[in-house]
Amino acid sequence: MPYIKASVPQALDVFDAGVVDVYSSPTVFVNYQQVALWNAPQLGNSVLSSLNIPPPPPLQNYAPSVEQINNYKASAAVSQADPTEIDNVDGGSIGVTKMDQGNPPGPNTSDPNDLGGNPDAAAGVPVASGDSVFGRVENLLNQCLQEAAGGAWKANGNNQNILGCYAQNGGVAAAQRLSPGDSTPWCAAFAGWLLKGAGAKALVTFSADSYRTSWVAKCGATALPINDPSTWRRNDLVVHLDDRGNHHVTFIRGVDLQKQVYQAAGGNQSHNMTQCTFQAGSARWIAFVGRVWDVPPEFDKPIIQSLPRGYKVPTR
Repeated sequence: MPYIKASVPQALDVFDAGVVDVYSSPTVFVNYQQVALWNAPQLGNSVLSSLNIPPPPPLQNYAPSVEQINNYKASAAVSQADPTEIDNVDGGSIGVTKMDQGNPPGPNTSDPNDLGGNPDAAAGVPVASGDSVFGRVENLLNQCLQEAAGGAWKANGNNQNILGCYAQNGGVAAAQRLSPGDSTPWCAAFAGWLLKGAGAKALVTFSADSYRTSWVAKCGATALPINDPSTWRRNDLVVHLDDRGNHHVTFIRGVDLQKQVYQAAGGNQSHNMTQCTFQAGSARWIAFVGRVWDVPPEFDKPIIQSLPRGYKVPTR
């Protein structure tokens, strides 16, 4: 076989550790191609050793880039995660003690979380700098918002992305014992799916309020002061509990203290994955704000701002 010159061992893809036991020889050619030797080359009396044949130009190095290696490691870490916590939903056990990993990903993706088969990378998605849990949360939310703009997250009775969230958070069968198809409220399933995909600790639950009552104790999350919005940061996880006792979990993007509204990106918002401003007075329904990651310095600033007038967001 031809010998490919490179300063590092060659690898064909991210699964290949690279060639480490092949040697090149400056004097052994076949059909004008420099060949690889399994043993170290030895000088001898062969007529070939006296020929002065210039080596061919080096071929392309197929070693994976740092970004490819990091993406592969992140996908592998998610696929090997072992969530064991199951919470009750509406007071009744969903009957699952451990979620089975290993569901095959959908076509056109390597992400084991993504049963719907969305592309690994979406063009035009804003990217947070650095490799951090916060950055992965930010980028996953932005990618989902772009997918949602094309209809990929709209509840349609059998949306595979929503079913994938169920699969990661208690199982599709457990969700469908509560409601058929993709009609079981899925804000908590989406939050858990996204947190796991970003490498953050998450609950395995369909109950939004479990993040208020259990996330700190079970996953080591940090609860932030409810009465001090200046401590809240972009993408902090929020549980809101309205006057009727309905609860919802989502990722905050901004809060307007004058209008008493907040804006958030999350699942099961108007039966879709959206970023929207909740109705007037919604800020007073925020019952929990927390995070389980460090905030990069460039994002460590308050999210208090002027927001457009909100509207009622169906979450049930």
